[in-house]
Amino acid sequence: MEKKLLDIFANFNIDSQERLKRMKDSFHSFKDFDQINKWVINIRGSLKNDAKKFLKKKLKNNIIFFHLNSKKGWFYDSRKMISFLEAEFVFFWIEDHIFLISF
Repeated sequence: MEKKLLDIFANFNIDSQERLKRMKDSFHSFKDFDQINKWVINIRGSLKNDAKKFLKKKLKNNIIFFHLNSKKGWFYDSRKMISFLEAEFVFFWIEDHIFLISF
């Protein structure tokens, strides 16, 4: 099986209904891109379980979840996740990015 082109990397803080909604809208804007290899996602915040449940239901496979929230900060926690990336390209997903083109 050939490895696909793109890994999705995210380190979210989902701490409000608005951020959760933005994450869902963003996800729907690019989820059908057929070259996604896997999703490597850290979710922090009071709604982290809601966000994880949504993504798990939509993706089912090829997703690695983290719930890192160290006192050393976002960058420190992100470095722990990088070893799970393996595709040629990485998309750094921010929960409010919306793709305006279709695939």
